[in-house]
Amino acid sequence: MARWIALMAITGLLLGAGLAYADTASAGTFASFSGVSWGASPTVSDPFDDDVDGPGSFDGRDIYQGLWWVRGATYDYFRMDLAGAPHDTQYDWAVVYGIYMDGVPAAGASGASDSYVPVELSGIDFIVDWHPAPADVAADALLNPGSGGNLFHWHVWNQAGGTWSTTSLTSFDYWVSFDDVNETAGKNTIQWRVPLASLPSTYDFTGASHDLASDNPTTFDLTEPPFRTPEPATMALMGLGLAGLAAIRKRRQAA
Repeated sequence: MARWIALMAITGLLLGAGLAYADTASAGTFASFSGVSWGASPTVSDPFDDDVDGPGSFDGRDIYQGLWWVRGATYDYFRMDLAGAPHDTQYDWAVVYGIYMDGVPAAGASGASDSYVPVELSGIDFIVDWHPAPADVAADALLNPGSGGNLFHWHVWNQAGGTWSTTSLTSFDYWVSFDDVNETAGKNTIQWRVPLASLPSTYDFTGASHDLASDNPTTFDLTEPPFRTPEPATMALMGLGLAGLAAIRKRRQAA
């Protein structure tokens, strides 16, 4: 019996490798997403690099290392780190920072020519993004994520109308933090949460920073390749594996 439990535990962990459960944080602590274990989440690489002048120069629109994703009981969480804090200087900020989701399969999704979607992507069904407003602040000043000019949106493609529907996120659904004094890579972060009820069980996602020109936005940075979220059955197998390991530990302690 012990061998069977051990086998099931190992199988579950292998099939669920790289995934992590996250409990939904309480409203009192939710702003910082403190209930999410980002370190255990898959990281999407970022080879599409916008640092044409080298590290440390105009890096407010450069995605650092990649993206993080974790699935909680009620929400999917996304995290995008930037190499530096965005400022109102040339080449140092993006009009949009977003997560672009392909519903897998993407029947009837948006095309490649879309003002909301980077030209490198197609078949996008959902977008969660941040539209900063650096023009509202003085030159070289740190953006204030809490100001009225900064917008966080959830976009859903409407195939029947061929348009995007847009909903503003509440302050509970995003978290932005910039370290303007010590711009150490990884200290400048944008985070979002999206209700599981608003998403398909499996989808691909990519992160990008870009312009918002009509039908041909300039892409500043892009994470590649897209990450595919696991099937719910895979998440369940991981939970089975963790439960199996707990059972083994309990048996050994009782022996």
